[in-house]
Amino acid sequence: MPEFDFRAVDGFGRPANGRMAGASANEVIARLSQQGLVVQGLDMVGSIVTQTAGRGSLDPIVLGGNDMPPAVDAGNFVGTQVATVVGHSMANRPVSSGVGRGTVQPKMTGFLKDYDQWMLLNQMGTILRAGIGPTQMLEELSQRASLKSKVRRALAEMARMTGTGSALSDAMAVYPEIFPVGVSGSVRAGEAGGYLPDALLHTSQQIQESWKVRRWYLWTSTSIFSTVILLPLIPVFRKGAEGLGATLNNGMGENQDFVGQYLGALKAGMMGWPLVGMILICAFFLLGPYLFGRIGFLGLRHGLAAKMPLVGRRTRLETARELGFHLEKLSVAGISPYRAFGLAAGAIPNKIYRDKLVATAKPWREDATFSQMLPRDLVPDDLVDLIRTGELTGTTSESFQTIQRLAQTDKENTDKILKVKSVVWIMLFVFGVSSIIGAVMISQFYGVMWDAIFEGTGW
Repeated sequence: MPEFDFRAVDGFGRPANGRMAGASANEVIARLSQQGLVVQGLDMVGSIVTQTAGRGSLDPIVLGGNDMPPAVDAGNFVGTQVATVVGHSMANRPVSSGVGRGTVQPKMTGFLKDYDQWMLLNQMGTILRAGIGPTQMLEELSQRASLKSKVRRALAEMARMTGTGSALSDAMAVYPEIFPVGVSGSVRAGEAGGYLPDALLHTSQQIQESWKVRRWYLWTSTSIFSTVILLPLIPVFRKGAEGLGATLNNGMGENQDFVGQYLGALKAGMMGWPLVGMILICAFFLLGPYLFGRIGFLGLRHGLAAKMPLVGRRTRLETARELGFHLEKLSVAGISPYRAFGLAAGAIPNKIYRDKLVATAKPWREDATFSQMLPRDLVPDDLVDLIRTGELTGTTSESFQTIQRLAQTDKENTDKILKVKSVVWIMLFVFGVSSIIGAVMISQFYGVMWDAIFEGTGW
């Protein structure tokens, strides 16, 4: 039975190198994976045939075998790896890695709010940084009463999966509405590069920053709702005035119930299209975000975010920062640029940019450099030249740190502009459009009342 020298890291990024006998490379990888190790390199002892994962000039091998835990894809729920047949001049190309007995189908649980997601990932990263293993971490969190029941059930199932050898990223990918694709992709990159706790904490920070921006847009939506809901009331308000005017025209006897007749006129005016309009407006504002937030609309939501002028700029800057963060960590870990770029692309939060980066990497071979693969519409030429200089001088990680800082600074400035823009929209609807609608209602009321009061007087 052949022996293999392996290079691996555990869930906390600590190196674990050694030698293991196995019938094949896949069998060795399966056994190491069951021990909670992520294989980064594998060399057959006493053979000129070498299989390498993450180092050198060959592609990462496919983690196959019947004993391997099932995997799911970062974007399409179908596991993808890059395969190389050693000894053949086969070009790099993504292939489906139906690991084990097939891919795991995602489980729909309903999406998690940004705040809850941020708190959960922050706790996961903090616990892992303290030296506690993924399985124990998941078991502990599954018992937290502060978490929703659906999250606790998912964490308990994930603990079972990691306890039987699955990677934390694969367990996360089973629940894409609790852990979005970008989150599981970030964790997958952290596992490969040995910075899993940092990946979780960094992702939780990214979610927190996005949540703060979306919170301002929530207030904007509320102000728009409070204004639009007044529109169906315009004819209702007029009907009430007409009913009150008719009462005045009939005389002002002692038995006249002005309030009751006015309210009755309002009720009669509400029946029909005004009531239907109010129901539709309420349903749109209350149920729309829930339905639109389902995973089936993910591409549409992210597509709109990428195309909107100011939000699109923030999305591009966020993508550049996330790409720089993971490429810096993965380059320090010694992972080849080709594989590092694929892992970092899977960690991008926006689906449109994530798919674009994955497609950008497909034509390249294992010997491609970072500066060659970086898309110019995302990373300007001057920053690409900075990466090229880093590749020549051996300071690639420092170059990616510079990209992170620049993207973060621009993103913070964009966030401030978005905040000011939200305040302007709130003021516009609350004090502008609402005032106009109110003025129309008041003018209709006094117009009707004027005619009723002075009818027949010659005024």
